[in-house]
Amino acid sequence: MTELSPKVTQATTRAGVEGLGKQFGETAEEVALFEFQHAALCYIEAFQRHVARQLIAITGDTSLSAQDCIILHAIRLGQRPKSITDVQHFLNRRDVANVQYSVKKLIKAGLVERAPRDAGRGTSYRLTAEGQRVSEIYVGNRKRLVRDVLHGRNGFQEEAEVATRLLMSLTGIFDHLSRADRA
Repeated sequence: MTELSPKVTQATTRAGVEGLGKQFGETAEEVALFEFQHAALCYIEAFQRHVARQLIAITGDTSLSAQDCIILHAIRLGQRPKSITDVQHFLNRRDVANVQYSVKKLIKAGLVERAPRDAGRGTSYRLTAEGQRVSEIYVGNRKRLVRDVLHGRNGFQEEAEVATRLLMSLTGIFDHLSRADRA
């Protein structure tokens, strides 16, 4: 079983903060927010490397990226076709061109196709049989990860639930601030 070491991550984060001066925080809350943001950025990078490698290993297509994998699964959710806007909303993305580009790559790879149009709706997309197969393999790999790495970690579910609530709260705050254009 692979052992996760939050102490190594915490030590690395704290070591990275030392010597930075006061620009990242003077109060305990400011430093805690900086450390949390740094940890979130490191997680995002590691997660994206992991999902990209998973998708490439399953498909053999080295042109596919983490963004493509994430969008593939966003289209799969709920087992109903998704529009570009649906994908953007689910992933909290505003960069329509990049989402469209990923969808085009997934179509070219044979993983996604245009869905038949519903009355009143624009273009939406669904997984092909191959996209469903690839997604199922990915989900199986994820289940093994949970079973082999995370299942035995005491308190993981509770920690994940607390972290999710914090991330969603901070997402709302930063989304609000970005819309308000306050510096």
